Amino acid sequence: MYKTMTTSSFLKEVQLTKDLPTFADIETDGLYINCSLIQLRQAGLAYMVTTTSTEDVERMKNYMQDLHLVWYNASYDLGTLNFKVTPKTDDLFYAIKIAYPAIQQFSLDNVVSYLGYQDLYEGLDKKALQKAGFIRNAYLSQAQLRYAAADVEALERIWNLPKIQKVIESNLAYKLGIYALEEAMVWQQNGLNLLPDVVETYYADTLKLVDSTWAKLPTGLNPRSPKQVKELLSTDSSDKATLIRLAINDGNEIAEYILAARKASNSLSKLSKFRGFDHMLGRFSPMGTS
Repeated sequence: MYKTMTTSSFLKEVQLTKDLPTFADIETDGLYINCSLIQLRQAGLAYMVTTTSTEDVERMKNYMQDLHLVWYNASYDLGTLNFKVTPKTDDLFYAIKIAYPAIQQFSLDNVVSYLGYQDLYEGLDKKALQKAGFIRNAYLSQAQLRYAAADVEALERIWNLPKIQKVIESNLAYKLGIYALEEAMVWQQNGLNLLPDVVETYYADTLKLVDSTWAKLPTGLNPRSPKQVKELLSTDSSDKATLIRLAINDGNEIAEYILAARKASNSLSKLSKFRGFDHMLGRFSPMGTS
């Protein structure tokens, strides 16, 4: 069950209980821009709150700051809102990784499928809805609203799983993940100071590592090319999990070299963005943690 409300109506009429978990999500125009909908679900009822302006978003942030918010991959939502971590914040993205490592790929779609929660989205064309997006101030169809409401209902179901509750209550890795999330939001809002000399040292060392790892690969192979890697290894996939399996279970040295070359190249690419600067501002990519 869900109710669609404007920001003004919601703030005037609804008072959520601070001590109960509130399952939260947002929809936007695009990556990190123009929050158009804030979904808040508590005690079996979801509120679809339309935000038509930056002012609306700020008013909702003020309302939400004392709630116990439960997100999925909160770094994106909090980063988009430029919102601090609330006094009690939980992130099911971290909890599900610890409780159900066999899922391997942890997008909400994959988790919903693994746990058998597809009934929430019955009759919805999820791909079409994702492609259409949630444009601020545009008409939102009933299908879009139902899709958005289903996401926070999925969070409530995940939250109530005994394995998830055990992780949230007592798992040290989970607690460290939430602490890292808190620190990440501080860094995003204030930036990070860089030491150019240290960056250059790391860059030079990583460049040497790239050269040495690529030298072990077959001539002409681009380890970043899925097509080339699959053809070389005769596999249907070239993802990290496949390469690790080949390296560990089958003792495949080429798979091990490809993993090392990819890691070194990715590190070099990241370091290159920091060269020549003494201060860095940015957002934490949700794709970097999936």
